Amino acid sequence: MGLLVAAISVVSFAAVASAEKTETATAKPSAIEQRQLAYLLQSASSSEAKVWKALFQPVTFDFQETPLEEAVAYLAEKVDCDVVIDETALSDVGLDPSVPVTVRANGLLLKSALKTMLERHDLTFCVEDGCLVITTPEAAAPNRLVMVFDVTSLAGDSPILSSYGGGYSTRGPSIPGMAAAPGMGAEENQGGGAFGAVPSPEIGACPAYDAASGLLDLLFATVEPTSWDTMGGMGSSAVAVIRGRTCIVVAQNTEVQIKVAELLARLETVAEKGADE
Repeated sequence: MGLLVAAISVVSFAAVASAEKTETATAKPSAIEQRQLAYLLQSASSSEAKVWKALFQPVTFDFQETPLEEAVAYLAEKVDCDVVIDETALSDVGLDPSVPVTVRANGLLLKSALKTMLERHDLTFCVEDGCLVITTPEAAAPNRLVMVFDVTSLAGDSPILSSYGGGYSTRGPSIPGMAAAPGMGAEENQGGGAFGAVPSPEIGACPAYDAASGLLDLLFATVEPTSWDTMGGMGSSAVAVIRGRTCIVVAQNTEVQIKVAELLARLETVAEKGADE
Protein backbone atom coordinates (compact mmCIF):
# COMPACT_ATOMS: atom_id res chain seq x y z
CA MET A 1 0.00 0.00 0.00
CA GLY A 2 1.43 3.33 -1.02
CA LEU A 3 1.33 5.65 1.93
CA LEU A 4 2.10 9.35 1.89
CA VAL A 5 3.38 10.46 5.28
CA ALA A 6 1.66 13.68 6.26
CA ALA A 7 4.93 15.49 6.95
CA ILE A 8 4.47 18.75 8.77
CA SER A 9 7.51 20.17 7.01
CA VAL A 10 5.62 20.41 3.73
CA VAL A 11 2.66 22.26 5.18
CA SER A 12 1.94 25.77 4.10
CA PHE A 13 0.90 27.25 7.41
CA ALA A 14 -0.66 30.18 5.59
CA ALA A 15 -3.31 27.80 4.32
CA VAL A 16 -4.41 27.03 7.86
CA ALA A 17 -3.63 30.34 9.53
CA SER A 18 -7.29 30.94 10.27
CA ALA A 19 -7.36 27.74 12.28
CA GLU A 20 -4.48 29.00 14.40
CA LYS A 21 -6.31 32.27 15.10
CA THR A 22 -9.56 30.58 16.14
CA GLU A 23 -8.07 27.83 18.29
CA THR A 24 -9.83 28.55 21.56
CA ALA A 25 -11.66 25.28 22.13
CA THR A 26 -11.73 24.01 25.69
CA ALA A 27 -14.21 21.19 25.10
CA LYS A 28 -13.46 17.84 26.66
CA PRO A 29 -14.84 14.38 25.90
CA SER A 30 -18.16 13.74 27.60
CA ALA A 31 -18.47 11.12 30.34
CA ILE A 32 -19.76 8.63 27.77
CA GLU A 33 -16.88 9.43 25.42
CA GLN A 34 -14.36 8.98 28.22
CA ARG A 35 -15.77 5.53 28.95
CA GLN A 36 -15.76 4.79 25.23
CA LEU A 37 -12.07 5.66 25.00
CA ALA A 38 -11.32 3.56 28.07
CA TYR A 39 -12.81 0.51 26.34
CA LEU A 40 -10.79 1.16 23.19
CA LEU A 41 -7.60 1.36 25.23
CA GLN A 42 -8.10 -1.91 27.10
CA SER A 43 -6.21 -4.15 24.67
CA ALA A 44 -4.48 -1.53 22.52
CA SER A 45 -0.73 -1.55 21.98
CA SER A 46 1.18 1.58 22.99
CA SER A 47 1.19 2.88 19.40
CA GLU A 48 -2.52 2.14 18.95
CA ALA A 49 -3.31 3.80 22.26
CA LYS A 50 -1.66 6.99 21.04
CA VAL A 51 -3.95 7.00 17.99
CA TRP A 52 -7.10 6.31 20.00
CA LYS A 53 -6.25 9.12 22.43
CA ALA A 54 -5.64 11.48 19.52
CA LEU A 55 -9.04 10.68 18.02
CA PHE A 56 -10.68 11.77 21.27
CA GLN A 57 -8.90 15.12 21.45
CA PRO A 58 -10.93 18.27 20.64
CA VAL A 59 -9.78 20.26 17.63
CA THR A 60 -10.64 23.64 16.14
CA PHE A 61 -9.88 24.64 12.56
CA ASP A 62 -11.22 26.49 9.55
CA PHE A 63 -10.03 24.94 6.30
CA GLN A 64 -10.99 26.82 3.13
CA GLU A 65 -10.01 25.00 -0.06
CA THR A 66 -7.03 23.60 1.84
CA PRO A 67 -5.21 20.66 0.23
CA LEU A 68 -6.06 17.48 2.10
CA GLU A 69 -2.39 16.70 2.77
CA GLU A 70 -1.92 20.11 4.42
CA ALA A 71 -5.08 19.82 6.49
CA VAL A 72 -4.10 16.34 7.65
CA ALA A 73 -0.57 17.43 8.54
CA TYR A 74 -1.90 20.38 10.54
CA LEU A 75 -4.20 18.10 12.54
CA ALA A 76 -1.44 15.53 13.02
CA GLU A 77 0.72 18.18 14.66
CA LYS A 78 -2.10 19.43 16.85
CA VAL A 79 -2.89 16.00 18.32
CA ASP A 80 0.69 14.67 18.18
CA CYS A 81 -0.17 11.59 16.15
CA ASP A 82 1.24 9.90 13.07
CA VAL A 83 -1.22 10.35 10.21
CA VAL A 84 -0.67 8.92 6.74
CA ILE A 85 -2.61 9.15 3.50
CA ASP A 86 -3.19 6.00 1.47
CA GLU A 87 -2.22 7.35 -1.94
CA THR A 88 -2.99 4.09 -3.73
CA ALA A 89 -6.54 3.91 -2.38
CA LEU A 90 -7.20 7.56 -3.25
CA SER A 91 -5.79 7.07 -6.73
CA ASP A 92 -8.13 4.12 -7.27
CA VAL A 93 -11.11 6.50 -6.91
CA GLY A 94 -9.58 9.33 -8.90
CA LEU A 95 -8.34 11.47 -5.99
CA ASP A 96 -4.92 12.60 -4.83
CA PRO A 97 -3.59 14.09 -1.57
CA SER A 98 -3.97 17.64 -2.90
CA VAL A 99 -7.75 17.42 -3.18
CA PRO A 100 -9.13 20.61 -1.53
CA VAL A 101 -11.22 20.44 1.64
CA THR A 102 -13.49 23.13 3.01
CA VAL A 103 -14.73 22.53 6.53
CA ARG A 104 -14.58 24.14 9.94
CA ALA A 105 -14.82 22.74 13.46
CA ASN A 106 -14.87 24.33 16.88
CA GLY A 107 -13.99 21.96 19.69
CA LEU A 108 -15.08 18.78 17.93
CA LEU A 109 -13.33 15.55 18.83
CA LEU A 110 -10.89 14.64 16.08
CA LYS A 111 -12.84 11.49 15.18
CA SER A 112 -15.96 13.55 14.50
CA ALA A 113 -14.11 16.34 12.74
CA LEU A 114 -12.33 13.88 10.44
CA LYS A 115 -15.58 12.11 9.67
CA THR A 116 -17.17 15.39 8.57
CA MET A 117 -14.13 16.44 6.54
CA LEU A 118 -13.54 13.11 4.81
CA GLU A 119 -17.11 12.06 4.05
CA ARG A 120 -17.47 14.98 1.63
CA HIS A 121 -14.98 13.18 -0.62
CA ASP A 122 -16.26 9.67 0.20
CA LEU A 123 -13.17 9.01 2.30
CA THR A 124 -12.73 7.63 5.80
CA PHE A 125 -10.01 6.83 8.35
CA CYS A 126 -8.79 3.70 10.07
CA VAL A 127 -6.27 2.66 12.70
CA GLU A 128 -3.54 0.54 11.14
CA ASP A 129 -0.05 -0.41 12.34
CA GLY A 130 -0.12 2.23 15.05
CA CYS A 131 -1.00 5.02 12.60
CA LEU A 132 -4.12 6.91 11.65
CA VAL A 133 -4.65 6.22 7.96
CA ILE A 134 -6.75 8.37 5.60
CA THR A 135 -8.20 6.05 2.97
CA THR A 136 -11.35 4.96 1.15
CA PRO A 137 -14.20 2.93 2.70
CA GLU A 138 -13.39 0.12 0.27
CA ALA A 139 -9.77 -0.05 1.43
CA ALA A 140 -10.67 0.32 5.11
CA ALA A 141 -13.41 -2.33 5.22
CA PRO A 142 -11.20 -5.45 5.21
CA ASN A 143 -8.71 -3.91 7.65
CA ARG A 144 -9.98 -5.56 10.80
CA LEU A 145 -8.69 -4.78 14.27
CA VAL A 146 -8.84 -7.52 16.89
CA MET A 147 -9.86 -5.99 20.21
CA VAL A 148 -10.62 -7.48 23.62
CA PHE A 149 -13.27 -5.75 25.75
CA ASP A 150 -13.59 -6.59 29.44
CA VAL A 151 -17.35 -6.75 30.05
CA THR A 152 -17.25 -8.30 33.51
CA SER A 153 -19.15 -5.34 34.94
CA LEU A 154 -21.88 -5.79 32.33
CA ALA A 155 -22.15 -9.56 32.59
CA GLY A 156 -23.87 -9.68 35.95
CA ASP A 157 -27.59 -9.45 36.57
CA SER A 158 -28.46 -7.27 33.58
CA PRO A 159 -32.14 -6.84 32.62
CA ILE A 160 -30.97 -5.25 29.35
CA LEU A 161 -28.98 -8.29 28.31
CA SER A 162 -31.36 -10.92 29.65
CA SER A 163 -33.70 -10.40 26.69
CA TYR A 164 -30.91 -11.10 24.19
CA GLY A 165 -30.18 -14.76 23.72
CA GLY A 166 -29.45 -17.55 26.13
CA GLY A 167 -26.80 -20.19 26.57
CA TYR A 168 -23.21 -19.65 25.65
CA SER A 169 -22.07 -18.28 22.33
CA THR A 170 -19.59 -19.83 19.92
CA ARG A 171 -19.93 -17.11 17.30
CA GLY A 172 -16.72 -16.04 15.65
CA PRO A 173 -14.74 -19.27 16.17
CA SER A 174 -11.98 -18.29 13.78
CA ILE A 175 -11.05 -14.69 14.52
CA PRO A 176 -7.73 -14.15 12.76
CA GLY A 177 -4.87 -12.90 14.88
CA MET A 178 -6.71 -13.63 18.11
CA ALA A 179 -3.90 -15.57 19.72
CA ALA A 180 -1.69 -12.53 19.19
CA ALA A 181 -4.03 -10.11 20.98
CA PRO A 182 -1.94 -8.14 23.50
CA GLY A 183 -1.55 -10.10 26.73
CA MET A 184 -4.23 -12.57 25.72
CA GLY A 185 -2.51 -15.92 25.14
CA ALA A 186 -4.60 -18.82 23.89
CA GLU A 187 -3.73 -20.83 26.97
CA GLU A 188 -5.61 -18.31 29.09
CA ASN A 189 -8.90 -18.76 27.28
CA GLN A 190 -11.05 -21.14 29.27
CA GLY A 191 -14.22 -21.10 27.30
CA GLY A 192 -14.40 -19.03 24.14
CA GLY A 193 -14.53 -19.94 20.50
CA ALA A 194 -12.26 -16.93 20.10
CA PHE A 195 -9.22 -19.18 19.89
CA GLY A 196 -10.89 -21.93 17.95
CA ALA A 197 -11.81 -23.95 21.04
CA VAL A 198 -15.24 -25.24 22.01
CA PRO A 199 -16.57 -23.64 25.23
CA SER A 200 -16.68 -26.05 28.14
CA PRO A 201 -20.10 -26.89 29.67
CA GLU A 202 -18.93 -25.45 32.99
CA ILE A 203 -18.13 -22.06 31.44
CA GLY A 204 -21.21 -22.17 29.25
CA ALA A 205 -23.42 -22.64 32.28
CA CYS A 206 -21.95 -19.58 34.01
CA PRO A 207 -24.50 -16.72 34.29
CA ALA A 208 -21.84 -14.14 33.46
CA TYR A 209 -20.86 -16.06 30.34
CA ASP A 210 -24.53 -16.35 29.42
CA ALA A 211 -25.01 -12.59 29.84
CA ALA A 212 -21.95 -11.88 27.70
CA SER A 213 -23.44 -14.09 25.01
CA GLY A 214 -26.55 -11.96 25.21
CA LEU A 215 -24.33 -8.93 24.78
CA LEU A 216 -23.07 -10.37 21.50
CA ASP A 217 -26.65 -10.75 20.31
CA LEU A 218 -27.24 -7.11 21.21
CA LEU A 219 -24.12 -6.07 19.26
CA PHE A 220 -25.15 -8.05 16.20
CA ALA A 221 -28.65 -6.53 16.30
CA THR A 222 -27.76 -2.87 16.89
CA VAL A 223 -24.20 -2.10 15.73
CA GLU A 224 -23.96 -2.20 11.92
CA PRO A 225 -25.88 -5.53 11.71
CA THR A 226 -24.88 -6.33 8.13
CA SER A 227 -21.16 -6.02 8.94
CA TRP A 228 -21.10 -9.21 11.04
CA ASP A 229 -20.43 -12.70 9.72
CA THR A 230 -23.87 -13.74 10.97
CA MET A 231 -25.26 -11.58 8.16
CA GLY A 232 -22.59 -12.26 5.57
CA GLY A 233 -20.22 -9.50 6.68
CA MET A 234 -16.55 -9.71 7.63
CA GLY A 235 -16.81 -8.89 11.34
CA SER A 236 -16.87 -11.53 14.07
CA SER A 237 -16.98 -11.76 17.84
CA ALA A 238 -16.85 -14.33 20.60
CA VAL A 239 -17.00 -14.64 24.37
CA ALA A 240 -13.82 -15.54 26.25
CA VAL A 241 -12.89 -15.87 29.90
CA ILE A 242 -9.39 -14.42 30.30
CA ARG A 243 -7.60 -14.35 33.64
CA GLY A 244 -10.94 -14.73 35.37
CA ARG A 245 -12.51 -11.78 33.52
CA THR A 246 -15.49 -12.11 31.20
CA CYS A 247 -14.55 -10.61 27.84
CA ILE A 248 -15.84 -10.26 24.32
CA VAL A 249 -13.30 -10.41 21.53
CA VAL A 250 -14.21 -8.43 18.44
CA ALA A 251 -12.63 -8.47 14.98
CA GLN A 252 -14.04 -5.48 13.09
CA ASN A 253 -13.01 -2.40 11.15
CA THR A 254 -12.17 0.84 12.96
CA GLU A 255 -15.57 2.47 12.46
CA VAL A 256 -17.44 -0.46 13.96
CA GLN A 257 -14.99 -0.86 16.85
CA ILE A 258 -15.66 2.76 17.80
CA LYS A 259 -19.39 2.06 17.78
CA VAL A 260 -18.97 -1.14 19.81
CA ALA A 261 -17.04 0.80 22.46
CA GLU A 262 -19.76 3.48 22.51
CA LEU A 263 -22.47 0.87 23.08
CA LEU A 264 -20.49 -0.69 25.93
CA ALA A 265 -19.94 2.75 27.46
CA ARG A 266 -23.65 3.53 27.33
CA LEU A 267 -24.60 0.15 28.81
CA GLU A 268 -22.12 0.69 31.64
CA THR A 269 -23.59 4.12 32.35
CA VAL A 270 -27.13 2.72 32.42
CA ALA A 271 -26.05 -0.14 34.69
CA GLU A 272 -24.42 2.27 37.15
CA LYS A 273 -27.48 4.50 37.25
CA GLY A 274 -29.65 1.46 37.91
CA ALA A 275 -27.40 0.36 40.75
CA ASP A 276 -27.69 3.80 42.37
CA GLU A 277 -31.49 3.81 42.33
